[in-house]
Amino acid sequence: MKRLRFLRPVAATAVAAVALAGLFGCSQGGGSSSGGSATGKLTDVSIHVYPGALTTIAAQVAQSEGIFQKHGINAQLIGFASGPAATQAMLSGGLNVVNSAPSVEYVSNETLASTGSKERIKAIMGSMGPLFYSLVGRKGVNWPSSSDPTAVLKSLEGKTVGVTGLAADTQNVLVGLMKEKGLDPSKTTFVAVGIGQSAVAALTTGQVDAAVATPPTGETMTAGGGKMLIDFRKGDIDKLLDPWIQSAWWATQSWLDKNPTTAEHLQDAFLETQKYMEDPKHLNEIAKVFAAQSQGLDMADARTAIKNIIPITEAKVSCQAVDNVSKFYTTYTTVFKDSVSCADFAWSTSNSWVTK
Repeated sequence: MKRLRFLRPVAATAVAAVALAGLFGCSQGGGSSSGGSATGKLTDVSIHVYPGALTTIAAQVAQSEGIFQKHGINAQLIGFASGPAATQAMLSGGLNVVNSAPSVEYVSNETLASTGSKERIKAIMGSMGPLFYSLVGRKGVNWPSSSDPTAVLKSLEGKTVGVTGLAADTQNVLVGLMKEKGLDPSKTTFVAVGIGQSAVAALTTGQVDAAVATPPTGETMTAGGGKMLIDFRKGDIDKLLDPWIQSAWWATQSWLDKNPTTAEHLQDAFLETQKYMEDPKHLNEIAKVFAAQSQGLDMADARTAIKNIIPITEAKVSCQAVDNVSKFYTTYTTVFKDSVSCADFAWSTSNSWVTK
């Protein structure tokens, strides 16, 4: 293998998300209290995906190639543009499994604890390894050289920066880096612009001066004249960001307690999907899956996007990365307060998906 706020429910967001489900050829269904099997009745599981983004490509591939069904899962893929929005839906009962960054779920857990709730959110599988964001600046702004990340971050003071969602990791990482370098992120205005075309439009129309994008949105922005200010995928931005876990698949402890067999089937499905995606002969099939749910993306661009994302797609998670994420955020931000150990991060280490 290669290295892979708690918010109140918003009904309109949930309705919009369910409407997006049709983009992915989803089967319908809600939660279930029993595990499924390949030869018996399938278990309904609602799973969050990001429309038009590569972060959740594994779920879309598992659905398209019948891997979920093989492992007894009748998956309903539901679109949300940000981790915090998906998390609020999960906590209000609208989703079983979400994909988001650790920082988002750690905040959720601290908020749950502060309310006296016994509910917690646990990771059941990894999703992405190293950071894969890109910070793209609007055309026409006199930006510093991209070879000087500190100067770039300094230039964001007094400007408006688009992020996938407020309190999302796209904002949290930038805030942490700015503080680590002695800068004041409160001088920067962060606004939610979502993922894909909405983010591109926000940048090109001047609604924001810069945007933190997920692939291939960053490439679309630069193709339209935007300037690549920081490409986190290069891995040389800051030593504090390595090793890292970009995102994982999460579920509530209460759902996991009721559905342990289903959760294990999901783990098996994601591990099998990882192997499928790593095989070069499947590139075209994966690209077709991504192009089908990405407006305006042709097959050539889809293949390029998949080639670039495979090296950082990872179902397995290292405890070293979990510890580093926790150290970064508790040292340089107030996103969450308490350090999170690998044992607190993961629901179960079965299938050896968590490594030292």
